[in-house]
Amino acid sequence: MRKKHFIWLSILINIILIFTVFIFILKYEMEANFPLQTYRNEIVNDSTGFFWPDNNKMAVSLTFDDARVSQIDSGGISILNKYNVNGTFYVSPENLSLHIDGWKKAIDNGHEIGNHTTTHPCSINFGWAYRKSLENYSITDISNDINTANGIIEEMLGVQPVSFAYPCGQTFVGQGENTKSYVPVISKMFESGRLYSSGAVSPVFCDMAQLPSEHLDNRSFDEILELIEAAKQKGQWLILVGHDVGDGRSAGNDNLMSSKKTIEAICEYASDPSNEIWIDNVHNIASYIKNKRSEKPFKYLSEYKKPSGSFYSKLWSFFYISKMKLAHYTYKIKQKF
Repeated sequence: MRKKHFIWLSILINIILIFTVFIFILKYEMEANFPLQTYRNEIVNDSTGFFWPDNNKMAVSLTFDDARVSQIDSGGISILNKYNVNGTFYVSPENLSLHIDGWKKAIDNGHEIGNHTTTHPCSINFGWAYRKSLENYSITDISNDINTANGIIEEMLGVQPVSFAYPCGQTFVGQGENTKSYVPVISKMFESGRLYSSGAVSPVFCDMAQLPSEHLDNRSFDEILELIEAAKQKGQWLILVGHDVGDGRSAGNDNLMSSKKTIEAICEYASDPSNEIWIDNVHNIASYIKNKRSEKPFKYLSEYKKPSGSFYSKLWSFFYISKMKLAHYTYKIKQKF
């Protein structure tokens, strides 16, 4: 009889222990997630523009890739300066070398310099150089490439990038069963990572390492205005991506040209306070969102925590910087004659 009582008592105690552990786990999950979820619900349901500063209804960022010469020579940056609009420029080292002084002035005027890798690797399906294809990269390869670009930008322009743009908007390395995402690398090394795909950013739920964007190239202001109005209705952040700046075809024959008229019209429209738009570079908006979401501010990884070989990156940085300086001086000499 006593044995039966002991068995039932043991079962009861085990049930109570399991139930207690379950309650503690549930309580922990609720405490960990409830404040952020409650805040997000308030933002989603708010119709007064509470989330954005100065009662604005949305945010817009103008971004440009590759450090193309036309971004400086054809007046792209001067248009932004005219309206005191800060843009983000994801630079490629080889193009950067042609206008180092121009890019330094851009930084002085409040524009942001972002990382776009040194080799611009994309899928081999694009038909580009085999050695630069993502399918032939490993996580270590892409990490070294990105670290090298950071070193070049810091050496040549005196700034450390906090924003990254995925070349071709692709986030993988390897192929087949060996395919891996390098989004975790970007998440550790940068405040934000910008994709190259359609869509606006939800400031409440977005993954900062994978921010969607919309094409600025080959679009009229009326087409962009439709995107702005759609994003404004939802209180979103619209990131626009351009390449060459001018009035005709791209200098690189890739037909990636953003019209100066469209850029100026966007700047003029967004700068009008009555349109309730915050237009600024990616870093300023991303850091604001992170703060509103009670997330820790971005910090650069210390040297020993970087996800790639620092020594390897420094060697490649030295090679690229030497190559860039030579190209810069050669360009300057040609300009004089």
